[in-house]
Amino acid sequence: MVLFAFMDETLTEQSREFTSLMQRVHQGDEDAAWELLDEYGPHVINVVRRVLTSRMRSKADSTDFAQSVWASFFAKRSTVDRFDRPDALMAYLAQVARNKVGEEFRRLCQTQKYDLDREQSLDGSARFAGELLFSDEMSPSQAAFSNELMAGLPAHYVNVVRMRNAGASFEEIADASGLAERTVRRILRFLSLEE
Repeated sequence: MVLFAFMDETLTEQSREFTSLMQRVHQGDEDAAWELLDEYGPHVINVVRRVLTSRMRSKADSTDFAQSVWASFFAKRSTVDRFDRPDALMAYLAQVARNKVGEEFRRLCQTQKYDLDREQSLDGSARFAGELLFSDEMSPSQAAFSNELMAGLPAHYVNVVRMRNAGASFEEIADASGLAERTVRRILRFLSLEE
């Protein structure tokens, strides 16, 4: 019997403290707002982390969602009066957090503009495109410049430049011309056709 009386007294004291805190928040007390954040902020972060999908974690931070939840809560001071128990506040904050994550999920995953399914990793086509930047083929500007340079060059230089313009690799040019691959590279570098 004594244990139940003690528990009732403790619950009543916690209820009074909570009611007092919420009244101070409603009145605009900044210290009370920080106290509320310290007390219930970890709860909001935990809810966000539970509902945040792995696909979204690279795009959104759980603290951003938590800040958005608190911004919504403090923007409507009238909602503060609705809570007379901590569990009611926690349930409300959890629902707002789930809604915020759900809205962002729909924006990132279900709209064409931000569709995460359209993104490709560097191991996919983006890597292939990057490899093309370093291909053995000459660029159009390099080919045009090489044609201007061919007048007055030794015959083996002209032969190397023509084969390179045709898309031959360094090895193919070396084999066809009887030169070392290092010599082919040196000739093209000398003519500023290769880096």
